[in-house]
Amino acid sequence: AAFLRDCIFVFVAKSFKVRLIYHLHGKGIKEVVSKSRFRGFIYRWAFKNEAVICLSAKISSDLNGLLESRPLILPNCLEEREVKKELILDTEYDFIFLSNLFIYKGVIAFLGALEYCVRESPGVKALIVGSEADLSEESLLKEIELRNLRANCFYAGALYGDVKFDALSSAKVLVYPTMNDAFPLVILEAFSES
Repeated sequence: AAFLRDCIFVFVAKSFKVRLIYHLHGKGIKEVVSKSRFRGFIYRWAFKNEAVICLSAKISSDLNGLLESRPLILPNCLEEREVKKELILDTEYDFIFLSNLFIYKGVIAFLGALEYCVRESPGVKALIVGSEADLSEESLLKEIELRNLRANCFYAGALYGDVKFDALSSAKVLVYPTMNDAFPLVILEAFSES
């Protein structure tokens, strides 16, 4: 749906002969196109005579039959930043889950694993950071309550900039059990804090 919305801007740009560069961060185009000839037509039209950048050569196969030339490959990266080790948060966590609350990012799997950890080690603390998506804050908090994790698992909502990196620094382990991802930036963010 977001791509179809963006096609309004593509139409305007193409009308004025503006050259476009698409930087694709996700995957799933192949699946969408296989289900709809119309969407295949739209993707081919949008990509025609334009440059496309992908995060990995492995996911460029998602674009087979849609491009006139090979996509450029540019892996995810982060700006170099000074690592700050002083914590803004007043708590240290054993685990952190950092992602928007999409089911496929593994937030429910994370809670299941945490439930097991708490049975084995009741003092375990975990932090969930991310914007609401498939799960609302209310639904997430219900899941936490159903699993008796209220004393062990805390939801911080979306965090940005230094506060997000501080949250990463406050935890010993990033847990990211994604079920469908391309080249997640969250992994690079976690590495930058190690």
